[in-house]
Amino acid sequence: MKQKHIFLLLPLLVLLAGCEKKFLESQRTGEIILSDTRDYDLLLNSDKLVVWFSYPLLMLSDDVQLNPARQLNAAPLRALYTWQDDIYQDQDPVLWTYQYNNINQYNVIIDEVDKAAGGTTEEKKRYKAEAKLGRAFSHFLLVNLYAKLYDAATSATDPGVPYITTTDMYAPNPGRSTVKDTYTKIINDVKEAIPDLHSKPEKNHRAGKAAAHGFLSRVYLFMGEYTLAAEQADLSAAIDKTILDYRRTGFTKPVKQDDPEILYMRVMFETNTFSMQPTAAVLGLLPATDIRKRLYIPSSSSLSALNQLTVGITAPEVQLNKAEALLRKTPADISGALQLLNELHAKRDNAHADYVTSDAAEALTWVLNERRRELVNSGMRWLDMRRFTKEGRLPAVTRTLSGTQYTLDPNSKKFTLMIPGPVVKLNPGMPQNDR
Repeated sequence: MKQKHIFLLLPLLVLLAGCEKKFLESQRTGEIILSDTRDYDLLLNSDKLVVWFSYPLLMLSDDVQLNPARQLNAAPLRALYTWQDDIYQDQDPVLWTYQYNNINQYNVIIDEVDKAAGGTTEEKKRYKAEAKLGRAFSHFLLVNLYAKLYDAATSATDPGVPYITTTDMYAPNPGRSTVKDTYTKIINDVKEAIPDLHSKPEKNHRAGKAAAHGFLSRVYLFMGEYTLAAEQADLSAAIDKTILDYRRTGFTKPVKQDDPEILYMRVMFETNTFSMQPTAAVLGLLPATDIRKRLYIPSSSSLSALNQLTVGITAPEVQLNKAEALLRKTPADISGALQLLNELHAKRDNAHADYVTSDAAEALTWVLNERRRELVNSGMRWLDMRRFTKEGRLPAVTRTLSGTQYTLDPNSKKFTLMIPGPVVKLNPGMPQNDR
């Protein structure tokens, strides 16, 4: 019997501009020949790993709405914007396939770099470690798009996503891991990677220890493991806690590849932001005195500055991860959280005044508002919305398209995307998400 396979896991490998040799040469379809250790180093620089081109993740969130002067003509865009079940129909389900193609690249490095010619043992260990972090990062995005939110009470039985650790295109379909198993494998990959990573790489699109600990702080936060989230945030900050002062006279935000706040640059290029504009809720959180408004949302009718979403790890996010974790753990550390909040906000808003309260719930609201402001250009809002639905923090989201009104209710099953139709069609035994 012919074995079934995950849809579109064949590598999408690209050459870096300016490379002096074609290091990705193919003798036949699906086969990649890499010979020298330096080839794997170059592979980690692939723009397919660093910059993803997809139908917009941003459009799912309540940060944006359709500009009345624009239209959405592409069927997947319309389906995403209105939270439909069958988003891609027979088209390439890019939110799924881009991540699995990236995972395949990482697995190539993990499986093969030890056998490559040249290079030192230390270099090979580091490239393998970077690939393990990348593999974990892609699986984290997938499980937070296509599986239920992590819940300690049900995660052992809730279907997760296939966790792919092989490059064998003829290997049996591993099926959907449980949510718990998916998270366990994510954590194990990162922990295995950390000892062999540099503390801080020369380029921010390459993985280092600060990024790995920062990523774990995000993972544990999403799991509700708040003490561990705070501990990992501390480990990251001990290596690199760079936060730029946006209030400095003449400040200009560095381009992403040169931004010292970015610990791990992973960019999702939103191809249709010219049709989107910020919602009133976002504008209400960003007064004119807040420099982030000028940097990220220069116009109430435009999101042009957000067309490249930094879904990677940044030092400000790590600081906010810790602030949130301090307020959610028992007992809450209000003063510690407010210190972190004030340190960040003082470098962002010209009208900054210290937040002061003895009420943990009020402090948490302030921290979550700051998180939304700081990460407005990150694409993280949809993932955060999933967390907040369980807490009564998220009102119903309503939008109109072509005269029809659509509503996303709190606790709606639509917060978990359906496994794309083309994937299920090629893997008929794969369980579909509930509706």
